[in-house]
Amino acid sequence: MSATPSTTSGHTSRAQDPSIVQESQKSIRLIGTIFGFVALVLVIWNIYSWVSTTTPPPLQSATTQQQYTKAIILRFDGFTPCDPPIDFGFELDTQGDPISLKFPGIEKPVEYSGKGTINAPEQRTSGSVHIASLDPAKQARVRIWEVITIQKR
Repeated sequence: MSATPSTTSGHTSRAQDPSIVQESQKSIRLIGTIFGFVALVLVIWNIYSWVSTTTPPPLQSATTQQQYTKAIILRFDGFTPCDPPIDFGFELDTQGDPISLKFPGIEKPVEYSGKGTINAPEQRTSGSVHIASLDPAKQARVRIWEVITIQKR
């Protein structure tokens, strides 16, 4: 038997042509390599996804600084003259109108210009705070928010 491809009427079968068989084998190896690479990428991606979703966050040590955020809760919205209880840390808004605040346990009223922050007396006692407009011809709108501190997790 000869090693040359068989011919019928001078025609060589494509399945037996060595150059075509060799090219087909190269294509099959290339396709296998591509599928293998894609499969490897998918396996690595799945492992990464699984690890990133199942790994717990690192524990905070006792020396880790705690983070806090400020929250405000509206406690009063009214007009002067008024006497709301302010027994908590607070922020105040008068839309720019100047007012005076007479805190319980403090003799002299505290004047607030309507801008910036107010420095409430630390030694005040609990109870209602009398708030009046510094402009006798005008009622000032007063909004008071309680300031609370929340620890972030």
